[in-house]
Amino acid sequence: MTNQNDEIIRMVSEFIDETISNEERTKLVSLLKTDVNVRNIYLDMAQTDSIMSWCATTNLIEVPSQEAPITKTKSASSSLRRQLITLRFSLAGTLLLCGFLLVALYLKGGATTVIAAERIAPSEGGTVAVITHTENAEWIKTNLSTTLGNPLHSGWLKLKKGRAYIDFLDGTKVLLEGPAELGLNGNSHTFLRSGKLTVLSSEKTKFTVETERLKVISSNAQTGVLVTKESEEVHTFSGETKVRLTQNNRQLQLTATEALVVSGKEKAVLTTQKAEREKFHSVLEEETVKQQEEVKPLLFDSSNMLPYGYQDGQYDLPAKMDIMDNQTTVRLSGNCWKMMEVNRTLTEDTVIEFEYRTSHEGQIHGFGFDSDDHYSISKGDIIFQIHGYEVRPGIGQQFNNYDGTEWRKYRIRVGRYVSGHRRYLFFAADDDVTGKAESFFRNVKLFEAPSH
Repeated sequence: MTNQNDEIIRMVSEFIDETISNEERTKLVSLLKTDVNVRNIYLDMAQTDSIMSWCATTNLIEVPSQEAPITKTKSASSSLRRQLITLRFSLAGTLLLCGFLLVALYLKGGATTVIAAERIAPSEGGTVAVITHTENAEWIKTNLSTTLGNPLHSGWLKLKKGRAYIDFLDGTKVLLEGPAELGLNGNSHTFLRSGKLTVLSSEKTKFTVETERLKVISSNAQTGVLVTKESEEVHTFSGETKVRLTQNNRQLQLTATEALVVSGKEKAVLTTQKAEREKFHSVLEEETVKQQEEVKPLLFDSSNMLPYGYQDGQYDLPAKMDIMDNQTTVRLSGNCWKMMEVNRTLTEDTVIEFEYRTSHEGQIHGFGFDSDDHYSISKGDIIFQIHGYEVRPGIGQQFNNYDGTEWRKYRIRVGRYVSGHRRYLFFAADDDVTGKAESFFRNVKLFEAPSH
């Protein structure tokens, strides 16, 4: 495997440096489409190359003068990249050694109670969820901000009373009812210590809720989980829910209208019964957004649609834009990121409405808002991803549910995720692997729609 990875790393390095042969380019592109390991290696190295390119443009690293031959620049870039790759493998070895030590300590000291991780794996790093709405909520202070729209990282939410609606970046929506304590372990993983949690999971996700005794996995289902001092309960209201008992790894499957109750302190007592909808506040549904008045769609124009950040046409891939339908439709293709000036203050009631379609899936298809002309996770930029196979930290998956090739209409309360003045609205058809992504956006509207 190591020799194979070394060969892939060499090919990817030459691909990025544009020194790869046509034969190996064809081979690599084919592997990128079918092999997840190859795709992950490429994404890591491409990200490293992008960071180095940005550092070079901002004079954070020394680059050869313009008189220096191009081959030297590429050689230096490749050398630095190889050093970073070596460092990554060394770090992986260190983490593996730490893992063995932790296992040894665990076996020596015995099992400990599962709690929400204060830190999560780098693959799940960054924002994992956002609070979109509350009702009479009173919070106990923890390491997480409970302000509406603020990004939530790993840690604890402690709700003294009231209700809180939370969107996770994998597309799952949950309703937390106080008093409750909920640990966030990732964008699809939670630990419920106490209280009530209603989960509405999508078809593309497997959302996990752990308790002291249970591991509940919800996929394309609506599930209620209740934890008290006396018992732990799982109620399935729609779809199917998988439940595993942590004590003996016994697995059960609950279909719609079924419930499982685990009680008893010394020895678990299992009882199956009919799901009780009345124990939980309400059914979670997609919110209906009503437009208060007729709003005209934004008009696209080649003079006001500018390249957004370094991603547009990155690696010399095509970045084509076509405007049609009396300037109400824009088609982006290749590896294309474009922005237009809107100069708008986003509030909790701000809604974006548009229609979308594609016939070529790339890595990231979506849109977002920004105050400047470059995307940065560190300054809180968010991409609302509606299609694409790449899932990365800082890219929201709540609305990544497009399927097929036909037009689909979206209405999203963007003000719950991004607030304040934003100068630009940007659109993306990202594919820095093959440069064949395609995104159509039409009848794009921005308007205010109070939720109450």
